Amino acid sequence: MENMTNGFKGIDKDLQELGSRFSNVDLVGIDLDEIKSQLESIAETEKKLKESLADVSQLKSESKAIIKELTEAQKTFEQRFTEPTKSHEQEQQSFEQRFTELRDNNQLQLDNLKLELLKAETRLNVYGYQLQKVQDYMTSIETNFNDIRNEFSSFPNQIQTLVEPEVFKSQKNTIKKLNKQIRMIWYSMIALLILCLFIAAWAGLK
Repeated sequence: MENMTNGFKGIDKDLQELGSRFSNVDLVGIDLDEIKSQLESIAETEKKLKESLADVSQLKSESKAIIKELTEAQKTFEQRFTEPTKSHEQEQQSFEQRFTELRDNNQLQLDNLKLELLKAETRLNVYGYQLQKVQDYMTSIETNFNDIRNEFSSFPNQIQTLVEPEVFKSQKNTIKKLNKQIRMIWYSMIALLILCLFIAAWAGLK
């Protein structure tokens, strides 16, 4: 559990670094290569989140196995110590006392394991939701950047028409709209990363 928690803290740190890098991006003079680099960083974070989810799933399976073993042991104790004993009444009382102690101890361990399992499931749900948001947003970003790339690739053919003032004005407005679209994409990306950091921090406190 401690190793898994350290892994989550590492992912939180990576997300904070990404948020810092996105906030320092020059949105007016945007570089598509830099965008590609940022997307690769997000993909690396996504990979780490998947690895953390795998660790949580493994812990969940191991916890269920331990709970099953303890439950079977408890049933064995109950069967052994609840059989009627007509002789050696004092010995029976001693056995019953020991059984009670063992049962209470087993119940405590079961309760602790169930609590840890509940925490692990909560973190699994939080990081699964966070991972899905990152995946959806990466898809949206790729779609928008493809549109932007296509728009820029059509500029050479449009430059020939810029000799007319009205056409130049129209192209200038198009560029402004395009820059505004890029700016909105980055703002949305930063907002999503802040949300992911908040969710991760909340899960860590729980």
